[in-house]
Amino acid sequence: GEFIKVAKKSEIPDDTGKLVQAGGQDIALFKAGGKVCAIHAVCPHQGGPLDEGGINGKLVTCPWHGWEFNVQTGACDFNDSIKIPLFRVKEEGEDVYAEV
Repeated sequence: GEFIKVAKKSEIPDDTGKLVQAGGQDIALFKAGGKVCAIHAVCPHQGGPLDEGGINGKLVTCPWHGWEFNVQTGACDFNDSIKIPLFRVKEEGEDVYAEV
């Protein structure tokens, strides 16, 4: 994969996500545990925008139907067999890169 600059750390809200696009993919960026996490921005349930969900600790809640996903592992909170794709993140100073 190739790392592409997708945002500045200061552009990512503390309480929700930021939608970015890289390599033709919709990526949701979140701050969790002092690090930036990048996940596929579309909920597998019915296509809800995960980037618009609220984040509490490591869990983002889909704003459409309340499904929760761990932004560090991609695992669904109530069913480990449901996972969303993660993107590797590299932080260099204020710049955030995602691998696509």
